[in-house]
Amino acid sequence: MSSRIFSSYQLIHLMKLRVNGLNSLLITDGVGVGKTISAGYILYYFANIARQPCLIVCPPILVDKWRWELKNRFNLDSRLATNRDEFDLMCDEVRSGTDWVSAPIYISSFSLLSREKEMSMPTMGLFLFDEIHYVRNPETNSYQNARILAGCSHYRVGLSATPINNSLEDMGAIVSVLLPRIGFEAARDIFEDLWNSPTLDSFSGMVTRLLKEEISDQFTKRNIQTEMIEYPDEYMQ
Repeated sequence: MSSRIFSSYQLIHLMKLRVNGLNSLLITDGVGVGKTISAGYILYYFANIARQPCLIVCPPILVDKWRWELKNRFNLDSRLATNRDEFDLMCDEVRSGTDWVSAPIYISSFSLLSREKEMSMPTMGLFLFDEIHYVRNPETNSYQNARILAGCSHYRVGLSATPINNSLEDMGAIVSVLLPRIGFEAARDIFEDLWNSPTLDSFSGMVTRLLKEEISDQFTKRNIQTEMIEYPDEYMQ
């Protein structure tokens, strides 16, 4: 790993994923907290310590960003699986590889999931869905394929600062992807029943919601000073 110094809160997500008994985690941390960095530690653990292959699925515009983040912040190489040929090659590599010194990390996109009718693949160690709210519509290919792929993984992680866009049905769809043994209708009904109930805390083991204001002591303090200057008349004109 690179020499970057982590903050303790950035390891909460990995610990929750490992001990919550669900093998799934939804990271809904606020803007500026560093969801990508926290997810990077999870990916590092599975690729280099657990030695299990990982797949990231994200919007197409974020594919290059993920490659840069993994390489420059964690010294992790990644491989593309953004079209059908690359995806099939990934499947072949995963099927044939069993004794990795460092397991591969692949990056695909929701565009591929939306184009394909049915997808299948061998078992992976970790699936990570960035901007998981992209699959909140159960009527789409993206949702159906996300559930199929999630069922082929030992662990599943979703990232979204806005998991609820339209209604609580969004959360039902997201939960049914992260917990693929639960269907959409069941997940929706359970979440709606618990939404206004004190037992909603039972979801706390599966969800993180860190806000920057709550962990401000983890960030660099800046002293802001106001300096007054005068521009010459010629500049103002």
